[in-house]
Amino acid sequence: MHFQPKLFVLLYFSFASLASAGLLTPDRLLNRDDASDNYCNPPNKTPCPTNVPLQFGLILFPSFQQLDVFGPMDALNILAQQLPLNLSILASNLSSVSNRPLHPAMLLPGDNLRFEQRVLPTHTFSNPPDNLDVLIVPGGLGTRNPNTMPEVIDFIRNYAPKTKYLLSICTGSGILARAGVLNGYKATTNKAAWLEVTPFSNQTHWIKKARWVEDRNVWTSAGVSAGIDMILAWMDKVYGERPVIDEQVPDASSNLYGEFVGRRMEYNRERDWRHDIFADIYPGEDVLPEGQGTEDGKPKKEKKPKKENAKPKWGEGSNYI
Repeated sequence: MHFQPKLFVLLYFSFASLASAGLLTPDRLLNRDDASDNYCNPPNKTPCPTNVPLQFGLILFPSFQQLDVFGPMDALNILAQQLPLNLSILASNLSSVSNRPLHPAMLLPGDNLRFEQRVLPTHTFSNPPDNLDVLIVPGGLGTRNPNTMPEVIDFIRNYAPKTKYLLSICTGSGILARAGVLNGYKATTNKAAWLEVTPFSNQTHWIKKARWVEDRNVWTSAGVSAGIDMILAWMDKVYGERPVIDEQVPDASSNLYGEFVGRRMEYNRERDWRHDIFADIYPGEDVLPEGQGTEDGKPKKEKKPKKENAKPKWGEGSNYI
């Protein structure tokens, strides 16, 4: 069959006409007769909850850690099938953002080696949406890059106070610490990077034996996979119970939104934030805010905050997360 330019133009303008008339929306393409209805939890069509966060912002930078991003995003994608969530992806510019290490010291030799994933942003740090309820900050190798971090840190410092919730995964808490938004909060981070991240804020109570830490509107998780446990616990706390039973598991012991999403992911989640086996593997201990002693009354050696370009330098050290 030969390409027919006239037929292509005719079809294009036909689709464009239908779209402009509102007759070619995603809902109609999916054969939903009640596309104008505002409902949640299909196919039950329950009223949507009010006063819950619906606008999400994801921070990206070169050399982000994949599961820090894709783990919580997969959980939120499932939640978005139940509730009308909206996601904005923010980066320095609108070019695709790669997780590939940028520093030569972190790359294996070989001209043709390339193993990466790329994500397209929807907004830039200089032109973000003004209505984000939740800001999600991953970690990764890129948190050590002095060339890209200042812009990320400045954006979070200025935007975070406008949000309802601030969530970080892994060494993303180090970015929050450098932005000053963890001052006066409890937090945790990747235990393999504990000695590197905790000095970034001497006004934070760093809790080592924690899969995640909740302190008011700020949630921080331990390394990489812990972000999934944190986001499911956050869903349970923020969205509560689904108003209908799980159609596929009607005898489920819990119908919290996080439990529902976890079942759909077939994820064996950790429900106790204090259960963190990696806290005992890596060196370090709890760090109290400056001026506070330990719980047993003994004074604790205070650590001075690190400068953004202090050691470990970009491309050095063994903490590759």
